[in-house]
Amino acid sequence: MELDVCDRITADPTPEDIVRAIDQRGDDPDWFINLSDDDGYVEAEQDERGRFRLAYHSGKARFDAAETVDAAALKRILLAYLGGDLSW
Repeated sequence: MELDVCDRITADPTPEDIVRAIDQRGDDPDWFINLSDDDGYVEAEQDERGRFRLAYHSGKARFDAAETVDAAALKRILLAYLGGDLSW
């Protein structure tokens, strides 16, 4: 598993790494986070309202979320993905 936050890479991230990255994001309009493994990735980009546009790539196809999510939901989603749970 690899965490990429604005091109800063963390190999084998912990839940704390993910939470910290989201909590410390600031208001950079180019901020993004990407959590990837051998099977694909989940990524999020911050929008102008401070919410997040999500995308998931299964390794074969990309899926863009219809709705944006807040920081709490983004944390839950990325922590679930980190734990191997794809039911989110």
